[in-house]
Amino acid sequence: NVTENHLGRQVGGTVDFSVPVVRGQLDLYGEVGRDTFRRDVRTVGAYFPGLFESHDLDLFVEWSDVGDFNQPYSSQLLVRAYYALNKEMYGFLAAESRAGADDLFGLGIVFHLPTLK
Repeated sequence: NVTENHLGRQVGGTVDFSVPVVRGQLDLYGEVGRDTFRRDVRTVGAYFPGLFESHDLDLFVEWSDVGDFNQPYSSQLLVRAYYALNKEMYGFLAAESRAGADDLFGLGIVFHLPTLK
């Protein structure tokens, strides 16, 4: 990925990867590089496709190093889960743990919106 914006003085670039570690059960993914402000981008995550196949549950667990982004914490661990309630609605659960900060939790409903033509 190559990025540019009018606020950053440099061109940024990252590389994404996705690797099936256990076929149909565990995928690892991530992104590494630098953004347009020369900050390091480092993210590693896990996705569990077997849960989706067996229970309609999308589960993502992701760690990011955000030390270069002027945050009061240096890293964060995110958990995101989507559960299919029907063909148009998903339940959503989010949890976030930040080094040196309060944990955050969220719960909601995600709706499919019709495509505009």
